[in-house]
Amino acid sequence: MMAMAGGVGAAQIALVKANRPKLQKFDTGGIVLGNSFRGDNVLARVNSGEMILNRRQQQSLFDAVDSNNLGGDAQTIVIPLYLDGDKIAEATVERVNNRHYIISQASVL
Repeated sequence: MMAMAGGVGAAQIALVKANRPKLQKFDTGGIVLGNSFRGDNVLARVNSGEMILNRRQQQSLFDAVDSNNLGGDAQTIVIPLYLDGDKIAEATVERVNNRHYIISQASVL
């Protein structure tokens, strides 16, 4: 009887392990898979210095690259900061000479 209970317990543990979600890995980059587009529903393991862009930020970056609007003249970039879907802060950054950034305005809402 004890051996049978141990076997059933081992089978249950194996079933739980086999069905737990697999973490996606991005050590060489990539796109997060799934169908969760709002909130923070996907676990992420990141390192210092890495950046995560939401869909709107990715589109803005793509548009800048696609229009070849990445260098030369000074540009103003507005960077919003969201927490749980609510905008909580905003920074205005001036980009000068392709490499130098000056924060010209920042506000906490």
